Amino acid sequence: NLSQPFNVPIEVYLGDQVPTATSVATATIPAGTTNLPVTGLLPSKNYNVYFRYTCAGTTSAEDWRESESFYTLCDVFAGNFSENFDTTPTGSTSNNTFPYCWNYLDEISSTGYGFVEATTTNALSKPNAYKLYRTNNANNEDQNVVLISPETLDLGNGTKQLRFSVKATSATANNKLEIVTSDGVTSTDNFTVLTTLSISNTAYKEYIIPIAATSDD
Repeated sequence: NLSQPFNVPIEVYLGDQVPTATSVATATIPAGTTNLPVTGLLPSKNYNVYFRYTCAGTTSAEDWRESESFYTLCDVFAGNFSENFDTTPTGSTSNNTFPYCWNYLDEISSTGYGFVEATTTNALSKPNAYKLYRTNNANNEDQNVVLISPETLDLGNGTKQLRFSVKATSATANNKLEIVTSDGVTSTDNFTVLTTLSISNTAYKEYIIPIAATSDD
């Protein structure tokens, strides 16, 4: 750890890329000051924090030191957005992972899971795909595993659609996929089924689901 030398300013760089020697600092902490508010950050974004002392001869990339990493607060999406899971940390059957600002819900009393999988055979855009699985039996017939996208603005204004690609790992299994809207991210919230798909294709197939105009946001 580097101590705070109060007699020199400190340059701070915020971003998702490692700064170079010519990178422009996001802000400068004046000499004798231990903190500085930063404005203009984008919502729903991961920032890495780098700093360097503005001593004479500070010209190389090695002068930048990484300090912290943080996410800004999630925002309601007003426009189009997409997700291919390729930058999301991978997980496993016992480690459910999903993109920041998304949510995951598992109601299955037996075996059910969802996670980002690093795969060379099941990814549409390598290296990752999202994998959902649940056992099919009478005990969990009404239970679900659900991947929930970020909150959107005016979802029910009649101009929105959902476009995605999906495949099954087995053509003989009962692969039922429901596309739903929700007013929350817990099992006690209200879910409305837009359509139900039977997925038997073992190669990716694209679906486009129009979202009808409703009184819901």
